[in-house]
Amino acid sequence: MAGHIRLAYFFLDLRSGGFTFAVTLLTAHAIIPSLIRTGHIPPGTNKLRVPMTAFAAVLFVVAAALMVMVVITAQSVENFYDRYLF
Repeated sequence: MAGHIRLAYFFLDLRSGGFTFAVTLLTAHAIIPSLIRTGHIPPGTNKLRVPMTAFAAVLFVVAAALMVMVVITAQSVENFYDRYLF
């Protein structure tokens, strides 16, 4: 049972990392330029786009690595259970 809980937390981390990646990239490439064009935020805020894009890239790499680890973990389940749910 503890293994299932650990796997559930793993999937939660994977989804939250993907969500954070999407929100960061959306903010850096859509929201900030739009707010600068409309004059709601100062043009100096445009300097935040590069670090936010780099942070989103790091999150993407981490999410991809977690996904690979999930697939490897799912394949090792066959060693413990001889039948699948489907």
